[in-house]
Amino acid sequence: MFYGLAHLESQFHVDNVHKVVQLAPCFVPYLVPEIDSKAVADATIMKYQDYGVYAFNGPNWERDLQTICDNFPKAICDYYINTTGT
Repeated sequence: MFYGLAHLESQFHVDNVHKVVQLAPCFVPYLVPEIDSKAVADATIMKYQDYGVYAFNGPNWERDLQTICDNFPKAICDYYINTTGT
């Protein structure tokens, strides 16, 4: 919701959203030690969208995975290859 309000230039939110309830995350993802480091986090957090990746394992996943592998640390590429089976 925050991303949509900050970045989408459409009238959709104005016309359709009347109330929003923001809840804290209901889980903490497990990250393998190879990618659970400050350097990897600094290189990736909130940057996937800058490269056109908006969903993991989505309809464009083969292209998005290649984009991730081309632009992020090898540990990140390996992580998504191993967790998505692609």
